[in-house]
Amino acid sequence: MFFLVETLGADIGLGFAFVRSLLIWQGLAIVSGRLLSPQFIWVLPLASAFLLIWQAGDRWNWITTQIDAPLPWALAVLAPAAGAITVAVTKRRGAVMLRRLRLAPTVSVSRRADSTSRSPVDQMSRLTGDKHS
Repeated sequence: MFFLVETLGADIGLGFAFVRSLLIWQGLAIVSGRLLSPQFIWVLPLASAFLLIWQAGDRWNWITTQIDAPLPWALAVLAPAAGAITVAVTKRRGAVMLRRLRLAPTVSVSRRADSTSRSPVDQMSRLTGDKHS
């Protein structure tokens, strides 16, 4: 509906710029909500607005660039995708993925010299007192 109002009120280019901005800010809000907490979904969109107002050149300003500029449309695709990834990757799933990639930090555990060569069955039988060969 807002796209229609923006398009009828001005022109089709502003309508597409509105949709592009909405996609980017929605993706930033999702990422902000997952990284910080749901109460702070406003932080990254607001920070991006400040950067756009005071620091951005014409290249990164997705609000005022031409409708056929590729970088803002890439951001409009990447921001919601990043939001979807942050929603999909929970703490548990992230740990599993890191373990699969072998990027998880290894924990060194000091073992006694006599328990390093034993199998888990031998260690369990030693704890329970059973004689298992």
